[in-house]
Amino acid sequence: MMRATRYGVILLAMWLSACALPRGAGVAAEVLAGPAAKRGFAIVAVTPDAVARFAAEPAARWIGAGGPRGAVIRPGDRVTVTVWDGSGNSLLADPGRRSATLADLPVAPDGQVFLPYVGATPLAGLGEAAARARLQAALSALAPDAQVQLAVARGPRGSVDVLGGVAAPGAYPLPEGGLDVLAGIAAAGGVAPGLGNPRVLLRRGGAVYRAPLADLVAGHGGAARLAGGDTLMIEADDRYFLSIGAAGSEAMHPFPREAPSALDALAAMGGVDAARGNPAGILVLRDYTGAAAAPPEGARIVFTLDLTAAEGLFAAGRFPVRSGDLFYVSESPIGGARAVLSLVGAVFGLGAALSD
Repeated sequence: MMRATRYGVILLAMWLSACALPRGAGVAAEVLAGPAAKRGFAIVAVTPDAVARFAAEPAARWIGAGGPRGAVIRPGDRVTVTVWDGSGNSLLADPGRRSATLADLPVAPDGQVFLPYVGATPLAGLGEAAARARLQAALSALAPDAQVQLAVARGPRGSVDVLGGVAAPGAYPLPEGGLDVLAGIAAAGGVAPGLGNPRVLLRRGGAVYRAPLADLVAGHGGAARLAGGDTLMIEADDRYFLSIGAAGSEAMHPFPREAPSALDALAAMGGVDAARGNPAGILVLRDYTGAAAAPPEGARIVFTLDLTAAEGLFAAGRFPVRSGDLFYVSESPIGGARAVLSLVGAVFGLGAALSD
């Protein structure tokens, strides 16, 4: 009887202490406890209706497919004009010479180039072939049989700056045929290795455009033409989400793809800890503070996921993750009971050993 009494006392003490056993996370009911009026956050179950109401963030805008088809002469460029004239009394060529070279002529801010005996000739906005034809027409009064050659050195507005995220950053002149976005990246040596989910940033004037590189490679905007003065760079996707609690890993995770779902995020974090986690008690904490617009539920929302039901799984597969989301995998409610049973087994094993 005394031995049984001792066991009973020990078991009772262990049962009471089991509630205070250290845990990696609380159960969902503990996290969401409290009257709704005092919580300071809303609770929304992830259902097909919630998926429709909480759509993904709008995609960053990207330039259209149009743009200059080729490089054109712009203010700030410099041109070299060579005039070939076989007549013996050319005003441009020195005696005994058949050609004259007018080197490094600047294109003025108004787009014109000054030529001796001709004056200012507008060239801005013309391709090299059209500019050569215009110069030859302007010189025809002086030398009807003359032939003109033209070389253009691109100024800052006739080139593209390819900055970070590529193998060979630098300024690249636009060729006669022009460049599209993907060709500009290729000209700079391609994307630097190690960039996760790379995105393309294009700055044109005061506007900034962004698009996933994968989308451009797939044909969605990669053929957009670059213009002189554009700045192009590749940047790593800096969006992230967090996972804590009884998840497969507690860490900060970069977005695995451009528009990940909650299931994508769970896969990236290693799922739910099979020994501790509660697949029916996964919480996604989201804070809209500072966002352009908060939903009607308020700035702070806790979304609940239930992966034990088919509807919950389908909804989680379509629920969009937002940068900064916190995935909290709660402890299974039977975790404490498992701990108690383990302790009971240990006590009986110890008792049997002492009896022996």
